[in-house]
Amino acid sequence: METHLVVFTLANEQYGVGISVISEIIKLQPITYVPRAPAFVEGVTNLRGKVLPVLDLRKRFGLTVAAASRESRIVVAEVNNILVGMVVDAVNEVLRVPQEAVEPPSPVVTTVDSAFISGIAKVGNRLIILLDLEKVLRPDERVDLQQAFAPGAALAASVAAVVVPPAAAEPAVGAPEAPPAPPPPAAAPAGEAPPPAAEQPPLPSTPEEGPPPAAESPPPARPKKRRGRKKTTPPAAAALDA
Repeated sequence: METHLVVFTLANEQYGVGISVISEIIKLQPITYVPRAPAFVEGVTNLRGKVLPVLDLRKRFGLTVAAASRESRIVVAEVNNILVGMVVDAVNEVLRVPQEAVEPPSPVVTTVDSAFISGIAKVGNRLIILLDLEKVLRPDERVDLQQAFAPGAALAASVAAVVVPPAAAEPAVGAPEAPPAPPPPAAAPAGEAPPPAAEQPPLPSTPEEGPPPAAESPPPARPKKRRGRKKTTPPAAAALDA
């Protein structure tokens, strides 16, 4: 008989969880802090439209808190009938371990706070710590988790408290700035009539265009005088007249 495990790294140590309780493994994504949540709860994240509580296993195990890296992952699993995400340093592999390679934890290292360790698997030269997710949280921590995230109304109120309103859209680069809106007119005091609206200056009138004037007729032509030849008196007749 073999045990099917998902192996991940946490603070340079390898841990194994039964694959049957793992829902999926996703990349690290933005996590929203929830006020008044349990100390081991990192916050909530959006998993395809659903609000997913995210646990920090480093805080739960009392390990040194470290910054996330590119290999960090969120292991989504069902813990105490609640779907949660667990932040781990990296997910190494999925393997099958023979049952005879698993030993129970030593009573020397097992305490009340480490009751979630179900065994130690020997794989070659490696030792893999097997976790029982049902015991990762103490009874009081289970109650805190259920009260904080099981009721939909309480969770919605917590998330609404940290939602930041979207920033106003910035104008496109190079777009002209819109002129500021004029201030609203001041209200007239009680009992007084509002001031008359400012008169608009009259528009310049344009002369009406009529039909083009008729062409003037040329003046009548003056009759030409006939210029006759000057009558001359012959010299003999002029002598007689004299």
